[in-house]
Amino acid sequence: RADLALKYLRQSTLRFAEISEILGFAEPSVFTRSFRRWHGCTPREARRRIAQAAPGTTPAWTPMPIGIDRA
Repeated sequence: RADLALKYLRQSTLRFAEISEILGFAEPSVFTRSFRRWHGCTPREARRRIAQAAPGTTPAWTPMPIGIDRA
């Protein structure tokens, strides 16, 4: 789910609620919390950072590896 969420954010114009539904979350808020836990930022922040990166480059932000607890 974490990898697919990033893929949909990078490669589509789907709304966050649509991505949430595709990935099987009951509510968009649950998707947002899960995404933050997986990647260290919200889907909105991730999409903004991806959009700000120059085409063909990696954004200055990189997602947190899955399984890292930010506590």
